[in-house]
Amino acid sequence: MKGQSVHIGEQYSGPEPWEHWYFCQTADGSLKGWVPKQLLAIEGSKGVALDDYTATELNVDVGEIVVKLKELNGWIWCRQQTSGEVGWIPKENVEKRVK
Repeated sequence: MKGQSVHIGEQYSGPEPWEHWYFCQTADGSLKGWVPKQLLAIEGSKGVALDDYTATELNVDVGEIVVKLKELNGWIWCRQQTSGEVGWIPKENVEKRVK
């Protein structure tokens, strides 16, 4: 949540091209997950959320149509056209549809 203090954990390092992600946890431990660096004011191992964020991933089937709402660090925040559900999908798993 915007303005909330978080503990900054490890920076993502792996085979996927997802740079600038940090594993964060709220001070009370109630929320934790990967957060984009652009949404954090970081000082050492502590930080403050600069905007609201959810790490919810969206499950979709091959060929399913989604609507792109925003893009951040190799991920697309989108809405399923049929169900209206929203969440993140890796950009590499999405193909732009030409009308």
